Amino acid sequence: MSSRAYRLYGLTIASELPLHQDRVVDDAVPDVVLSVGESRPVPADEALGVRLADVSEDDGSTRYFTFTRCADGSYLLRYYRIGDFAVSADLSRVVLHLDPDADPGFASVLATGSVPSFLLLANGFPLLHASAVDVGGSAVAFVGYAGMGKSTMATVMCAAGAAIVTDDVLRLELSGDEARCYLGANETRLRKSAADLAAAFGTEVGARRTSDERDALRLPASCNELLPLRAIVVPQPDRDSRVVDVQRLGKVEALLMLSRFPRIVGWEDPDALAEQFGFLAQIVETAPVFVARVPWGPPFPAGLAAQILDAVGVPSAVLAQGRSAGSR
Repeated sequence: MSSRAYRLYGLTIASELPLHQDRVVDDAVPDVVLSVGESRPVPADEALGVRLADVSEDDGSTRYFTFTRCADGSYLLRYYRIGDFAVSADLSRVVLHLDPDADPGFASVLATGSVPSFLLLANGFPLLHASAVDVGGSAVAFVGYAGMGKSTMATVMCAAGAAIVTDDVLRLELSGDEARCYLGANETRLRKSAADLAAAFGTEVGARRTSDERDALRLPASCNELLPLRAIVVPQPDRDSRVVDVQRLGKVEALLMLSRFPRIVGWEDPDALAEQFGFLAQIVETAPVFVARVPWGPPFPAGLAAQILDAVGVPSAVLAQGRSAGSR
């Protein structure tokens, strides 16, 4: 099976699964090779070893995934009813064993987001559960758990002239008093129909329906690696509001707020949890964190992107520059 190499989250990933991204690189030595192995049923039980993460219903009736460190140092990411991702001890090789009854599209979704997130966490890199956009050479990130509007806000920003930095997974580099953003996925996966937001671009954007019943939009993408993170916004959608209300959090409040939104829920490994909490403490020292109550659509109010940017201290006048100077 042929593979294609993508540059995502600071990693070059050679994947036999389609990742549906524009960030394709040629003749690059991969950091990670993702291949497709033999199809086999996913066992109902977790693998033997040290459990690193687990998500299931409280009553145990349904299990969603477990991550395990095996006795030989390798890892097994078990997604029940979808497949097993076997990860080498050095985190450089991933082999998917797809369940015979599973839709391969679900595996592609995982290979674009959750699996790289595991690799980044296991490698000890700072990570936010965030979508981010390039606004005139600075990055604005939208943080939250699934369904809070991260991808939607990034799409609204791009419709107004920003360029996508990443969707759902934001790897940072922390250096001195700055946090800088790696480029990641340039598709946003939206829970509601993307038709209204796609029309807002005025030009045709790539759109497709994903296996997890979302609308994916291929957005104008930033080419600027390691943009400085200018602001972090936690969106709070409000269908009854007509006014944008943005409040800046103090550093302690900001730290506690960001800690509520891990990229991989159910993570149990104490060393990794402590490391990521330490990264969050550094991040709130480098970028302001805001909570934004946002009038929610569709349709979204005119000028929404500009209102939010002005409120968080990023002049909205640079919106048009973001796409013309740093996107493709």
